[in-house]
Amino acid sequence: MSKDTPTNANDSQAEFWNGPMGEKWVRLQTGLDEIFESALSELIQTSSPTPGERVLDIGCGGGASTLAAAKLVLPAGHVTGIDISRPLLNRAAERCKSAGLANIEFLEVDAQVHPFEIGAYDLAISRFGVMFFDDPVAAFRNIGRAMKSAGRICFLAWAAIDDENPWFSIPRDIAVARLGPPPAAAPHSPGPFAFAEIERVERMLRDAGFADVKGARTQIKLSFGGGIDDAAQLMLSVGPAGRLLIQYEAGPDVAEDIRREIRMRIGSFAAHESLHVPATLNVFTARSF
Repeated sequence: MSKDTPTNANDSQAEFWNGPMGEKWVRLQTGLDEIFESALSELIQTSSPTPGERVLDIGCGGGASTLAAAKLVLPAGHVTGIDISRPLLNRAAERCKSAGLANIEFLEVDAQVHPFEIGAYDLAISRFGVMFFDDPVAAFRNIGRAMKSAGRICFLAWAAIDDENPWFSIPRDIAVARLGPPPAAAPHSPGPFAFAEIERVERMLRDAGFADVKGARTQIKLSFGGGIDDAAQLMLSVGPAGRLLIQYEAGPDVAEDIRREIRMRIGSFAAHESLHVPATLNVFTARSF
């Protein structure tokens, strides 16, 4: 794994994901990958990596999407996973080594500014990794330069938090009621819901030089195999509730009260020792010129 970023246009995101939050996501990686398995299946099915292709995995995190694509492009294909989080990339590299896959490399770079090889990739993919750019059009334009002519891009983003995404809205509402609101943020500021408006993202992709741009909403189930208790703890630890706990410096007693209420509220999604929470995603596809 190497680091080669001439300038970092997303300093605040780099600081965030290389600090305690990055370490937390490493610790929770197994559970998060289980929850997002259906999202990964949607990404792989829609993007269709094929043998021999070169793939760029943007915001690869702990490497689940990188490994999935790498298996499909064998024997001659190759996948480059990129992220700005060193802790997550280290975890991804460990998983790659354990899987025995030699057709993967990981780079600690910022996709918005990194000087990619021109025309190097057949396909660019991302599972929830492209909503954090300071300048999305500049980032997509830079990614487009790295694509072969008529190369494909496919990525997932969350639909609006209140649009059938209880994985986020339930813990947020409980934490806000107990602690108070989050700081006001500018519309479309970098974050999980920055790409909630399909038409806006389609316009950005076209402005960045992509063609055949399509965005569509799809619904999936997030599956928590560990049951309600594990799900409640995870929903407390990441996302809006976790950020509010940090913002208000809440103590363990407050956190436990919020966790118990989350557990109670998500009980309606439980069945046969497991939990299946509905979620709404936006799926975007396009081609480079």
